[in-house]
Amino acid sequence: MGLLFIFIIVPVIEIFLLMKVGGSIGIMNTIGIIIGTGILGATLSRHQGRQVIGELTRMIGEGREPTQLLIEGVLVFVGGVLLLTPGFFTDGVGFLMILPGTRRLFVSTAKSYFASGVRSGRFKVYTQTTQSRNNRDYEAENKNPGVIDVDGERLE
Repeated sequence: MGLLFIFIIVPVIEIFLLMKVGGSIGIMNTIGIIIGTGILGATLSRHQGRQVIGELTRMIGEGREPTQLLIEGVLVFVGGVLLLTPGFFTDGVGFLMILPGTRRLFVSTAKSYFASGVRSGRFKVYTQTTQSRNNRDYEAENKNPGVIDVDGERLE
């Protein structure tokens, strides 16, 4: 259903809106709005992207978990791409993804979606730790006995 929405329904919505707006305000004004939102979107996404990257760098430096900011970075990127795509529907969604207040709503929705996917088993999460553990600790923590964790050593 997701691909159907992206590749068929969204373009139909965009064509409909472009025709309606173009019929109301004229083709040149419609083209001007499309170009203007593209320029504004590129500027806004660059600014928001720099803010997210700066905050992400700070959090990593402090040793804090940057999950929220990683999701925000992806949303800023996708929102910027949507704003560069001609059309009013994609511009609206793009602005919602880029603006900090509404972007946080997308983040909480995404976190809830992925958390429920992990809990239900639809998504599997694999992690790597840099801490060394002895085999007994690993066996006590390992819930999947079919997985063998190996620490490698380069031989020269």
